[in-house]
Amino acid sequence: MTRAWWPLGCAAAFLLCASVGTADAQNFVVLNAPAGSAVEVSFGTAVGKGAADQAGNATVVVTGSPAETQELAAAIYADACGTTIRLVLAGRTADPAPAGAGCQRRVVPGFFVFRKGTSVVVDLAPSVPIVRIRQGQAPESWMMAGPVATGHTAPRGLVVFGGAGIGSMEETIDQTCGNTSPCARESTKFNFMGGAAYWLTPWLGAEGTFLKASGFSTVGEGEDYQMISEVTPRVFTVAAVGSLNIKAARIYGRIGGAYHRARVETTQATFQRVISADGVTTTYPQSTQVFNYETEGWGRLLGAGAEGWVSESVALFAEVSFMRIEGDNADNGGERIMKDNLRSLMAGVKVHIGHRR
Repeated sequence: MTRAWWPLGCAAAFLLCASVGTADAQNFVVLNAPAGSAVEVSFGTAVGKGAADQAGNATVVVTGSPAETQELAAAIYADACGTTIRLVLAGRTADPAPAGAGCQRRVVPGFFVFRKGTSVVVDLAPSVPIVRIRQGQAPESWMMAGPVATGHTAPRGLVVFGGAGIGSMEETIDQTCGNTSPCARESTKFNFMGGAAYWLTPWLGAEGTFLKASGFSTVGEGEDYQMISEVTPRVFTVAAVGSLNIKAARIYGRIGGAYHRARVETTQATFQRVISADGVTTTYPQSTQVFNYETEGWGRLLGAGAEGWVSESVALFAEVSFMRIEGDNADNGGERIMKDNLRSLMAGVKVHIGHRR
């Protein structure tokens, strides 16, 4: 708490002590009264008195008010009478005491419900006084001047995101190599992803994503041929997400399903060959053949990640996902089955859409 706030903090502490000591009383904190002025609060026949400090803040405890025995709706009137500030409370069916001679009265619109131990903070600075009321202890933030820094928190509602990272598939890549040796493998490639999540509560939501992986590839060579294969998966996921929130950080887990469509394309080039047999020379020209097939199907999804909200609407995140890729030939053109594990490590930016709730 800064030096500028310490008188307000003292007022809050005094209010806390007063509320503990007189649990049934009505506790008032008056802000921005003239420094050194007397402050009075009258509620029916009960009257409480206090004095404003150099910051213009005063704490008044009213005992014996009608609200100590029954719930009561009352209006609040603020009278400025020279060096005295007087708050007058009157029930819905009662008329307030008239303002004294030379007093200027301001009326707070509406009625406020009082019970045992009600706490009230009245700010006299605006032309129409601002009243904050609470059953029980008033929060210290009500007594602080200026905006109160609350820090960022993980939001509810709609969040959209995008990112990039690396992913790997190994089993299918090994299969495309077959018995070719040597065979160079690129089983880890750059990936892109985007999606949206809707958080029903700060710790539970639903999510959908799309992941586009760069082509995983192999290059195999023999004495007279070269084979190049590329596996290009596209994955859609749907998942339930749950989280542990620590202020502006959200640590979350994901469980759901992953639907993939993948294309496997193999290009085989046979080099030109010249064969001589029995005095006859035969030239076989270079040829190229292309084979491809597609698979699709559902598999499981497991994942975990963390996000940190650097502002009210923007967060940075990193996550890891494990997707089971299972499917068969999409066009039924022969039996082609893919079973693999796609692992991805992604990082990016999330943006909250709409008003925070």
